[in-house]
Order: sequence, then C-alpha cells, then structure tokens
Amino acid sequence: MNAELPILPTPFSTSPHRCGSGNSSQSKLLSTPHSNRTPARSTSTKKAHLRRMSPSPRIGRTPVSTAKLTTVECGDRFIPSRRSMNVSLCRRSLFSKEPNDDEARDDKPNSQQHSKLFKKSLLSSLCDYPIEALDDNAEPKSLFRSGNREALSCVPKTRVRLEDPYSHNILGVGFTRSSHGNGMSLQQNPSRNVVSNKAFKILDAPDITDDFYMDHISWNKDNVLAVVLANTVYLYDYVASNSFELATYDQGRADYPSAVSWCNSNDNSRFLAVGTNSSVDIWDTQSGQKHRNLRGHQGRVTSLSWNQHCLTTGGEDSMILHHDLRCANSLVLRCIAHEQKVAGLKWNRDGDMLASGGNDDLMCIWDLRMTSARNGIVEPRLRLREHKSAVKAIDWNPHRRGVLATGGGTKDRTIKIWSSQSGALLSSTDTGSQVSSVIWSQHRNELCSAHGFNDHLVKLWKYGNDATLTKMTDFVGHTSRILSTACSPDGCQVVSVGADESLGFWDVFGESIRRKRSSSSVSSIWGEVSLGDHVIR
Repeated sequence: MNAELPILPTPFSTSPHRCGSGNSSQSKLLSTPHSNRTPARSTSTKKAHLRRMSPSPRIGRTPVSTAKLTTVECGDRFIPSRRSMNVSLCRRSLFSKEPNDDEARDDKPNSQQHSKLFKKSLLSSLCDYPIEALDDNAEPKSLFRSGNREALSCVPKTRVRLEDPYSHNILGVGFTRSSHGNGMSLQQNPSRNVVSNKAFKILDAPDITDDFYMDHISWNKDNVLAVVLANTVYLYDYVASNSFELATYDQGRADYPSAVSWCNSNDNSRFLAVGTNSSVDIWDTQSGQKHRNLRGHQGRVTSLSWNQHCLTTGGEDSMILHHDLRCANSLVLRCIAHEQKVAGLKWNRDGDMLASGGNDDLMCIWDLRMTSARNGIVEPRLRLREHKSAVKAIDWNPHRRGVLATGGGTKDRTIKIWSSQSGALLSSTDTGSQVSSVIWSQHRNELCSAHGFNDHLVKLWKYGNDATLTKMTDFVGHTSRILSTACSPDGCQVVSVGADESLGFWDVFGESIRRKRSSSSVSSIWGEVSLGDHVIR
C-alpha cells in the first residue's frame, strides 16, 4: 500500500514559537525591537528548553514533531523523492482557487462535457502531464504517491503538446465550433480534393529572361498582374482580361528591369516598384508616371519586399537597403551579412521581422526592433547555414507565428521549416529539384512550391502538426524550369512563369469564386488568347 505524502506547510500557515507562556509575553515580543530586547532566562525544565530551541518547519523540509523528544533510535526517516514530481501540477493543485463543481455546473450536458474535455487538454499541454492520468474533472488521479521510479515517472504515453507557443490552436487538432448548437467539437480538418492539376489558363510570355535571380511577376490586391518581358514591364488586368505596357527601358544602356513588386498597403496598392541595374523606380500605375527613383545599390537589384510604406531591396552588391518613402532622403538603414548577391527577401505579416537569403547559402533573420543600428548599419539576429545552395524561395507561415519556409537551389533541393524565435530547424524535406519559390496558403496550413531543374513542377504540400511536409499533388504543364510565382489576392490561384515562355494559372488552393470562365476571346499583350475551358498557348 502506497504511503501518502503530507502536504507541506507554507511559512504563512506556521504559528510563531513563543519564548515563555502567556499572552503578555507574546505581545511584548511583537512590540519590542530586537536591538533593545534582553533575552530572559527560562525557568522551564530542560525538556521545555529543548523544545523551544527546536527549528520551525520550513518549505522543502519534512516537519519535525516538537511535542516530545526522545533519544530512542527509530531508524531512517521516509524522505520522498521529488525527482519525478510534476512541480507545475502540484503548484496548481495547492494554490489554485477554482469554483466548485456545483457553482460552475451548466444546464446543458453537452456544453459541460466539451468544457471538461477542453480543460483536460489545456492542462495536459500547459503542465506537461499525460492526459490519461487526469480524471473527468481535470484533476490528477494520483497526484501525491510513492513507489518505484516507473510508477512515479510522468513521461506520457499520449500527451497533448503545444507545437508552437505562439500558435492559436492550443489543442493541436482541429478545434471548431459545432454548427448544430452552442457546443464545441474536436475533429480533424477534413481532407480537401484538388480541383485540377492542370492549368486552367496559359498565356504566352515571349522574350522572358531565363534568370533564376529575377522576380518576373507580382500580383496586387486590385487583381492586376505585373510581368517583366525582356526590357518592358506589362500590366495585365486579371478580371477584365486586358493589358497595356507600363514602361520600356533602354536596352542599349543595359538598364533593364530585373524585379517587380506591388506595394502591400491598401491605400497605396497602385504603386509598383521596379528594380533595374542601378536603382529602383516607383511607378504610379493609375497615371502611368514614374513617381520616384531610389538609389543606393552598386549593382543590379535582384529582390524586393514591401512593408507598408517602407521598401526593402537586395542587390548583387550583397547589400540590403531600407527605404522609407515618407522621407525626402529615403535610405534609412543598411543591412550587411551576405557575402554574395541577395537572392530573396520577405517581411512577415506583422512587419517586425525580415528574412533574407543569399547566393552564399546563408539565411538571415533580421529583427529591427531589437537590433541597434551603428552608423546606419544593422546586424542580423540569426544566421542560418543549413542550406547547401542559393536561397531564393522564402515565405512566412500565416497560421503559425514565427514559422518560416525556405527553399534551396540545385545543390540543395530541400524545403526547410524554421522557427524564427530560436533559429531551430523544425524539418527538412528533399524535393528532388531546384526550389525557386514557396507560397503559404492563406486559408489552410498548406504550402505551394515551384521547381526548376529538373522537375519543372508546381507542388502542393500539407503542413503537419510535427512541422513535416506531406506532398498532396503535382501540377504539370511547364516544359522548362519555373522562374517565379505569385499568388492571387483571394489566396486561391497561383501564377507561374517558366523559361518555356509561358504563364500558367493554377487552382492550387481552391477554385476562386471571382473567376468566371467564358468562351469569348480578348486581345492581350501576348496576342489573341481564349479564356474558355481549352488550354491554349
């Protein structure tokens, strides 16, 4: 039979030992300072004197009975081992003040049942305690017990763990509100069928520059697609299916566009940033006029990323520059970490952390809130060197705060999942080909990746609770490597541009409600195309 471990007393529950007898002695001790008090000789017996000098019980020590002292040998005392004790759960049981079951009783049995299930799962996650060791009232079945080490071990067989401390899904499963009543139900998110693995629209893109280090396309919130073809930037209205030329650069001066990116601010979504060989141009697409020219790079601009009114640019000179377009002198910060050209840039949704990848196989995490700038130069918070090739594909998970996905080049061929808080590598998946782009779904925990040598595919991955990727399907259509991708504003379609001089539109994350197919023909920059069900070139 297991012995029960007594609850240890706290310092506030222990009564003070009195020197003498009577209430007058106690009041005198409380009112007389220690420096002016003269110790009185005790007239009690030796047994009482020994009892007065015995130490008072304290937390962390087994209480000693002071009622009677004896010199008889009684053997070793029982001292329980606290090595395997769950301190968090013990503290909660000792100091928590929760209402009784009668006070918190709900009239609806379903609601009460779901509430108990939620409480058990939450307690198991926060206190790191096995869920099968909790009763129906979310109380430990045997909190204080003694025995062998196997019986005292708190290593669970099935434990509900928090995958990410910043995750809103505290149960680790699909916790949704039931549509049949006010109760809640625990169920896994249902599996989804892909609409089609074929492109529903293909457009010709002649004279596309076959360069892995360029950002050829960008899709803004107004459903306008910007495309770079040779030395010209075109705009394609996805809804109206018409297009026009925005700007043509002088090819004789070798000043051709190398990257395009729309402003992600709702009020300034008409502004388009175009990177060139020497600077960055800001275009007002409504008026068709160049709004501003940003300088600072000593070579070609290879990547762009907006953060509201701020624009971050990366170039072949291995520099990362931050421009604040509200200032007359827009250049505010320089980030130095890469030794070769900057291949990819991406701000997170909160706008407080920036991820950058370079041709030197280096991944950097920048936190401008915590990093102090000296002479306008900022150092990265984390340097991640797990990739074996250039890192261009970068995107932040919108469903898990601080989770980042990156893809490596031809020698690496992996998609890696990172934690930006600690820099830990959560998982690494070998894709078998060069990764040129990754895009997270806005609606589900899914990831889309585009590949170059040697697959030429668009792939859809399912992100699991253990940060692993499981391939769902392949989207087939390109005959050469994919250079760049962009996602529609509703988060359903993905457009890809390949070295085979074609643009493919795919229903990767679900069919869009706005997309209405018709059999009519329209004129575009790529000539006469059909928007019907037939795939054309």
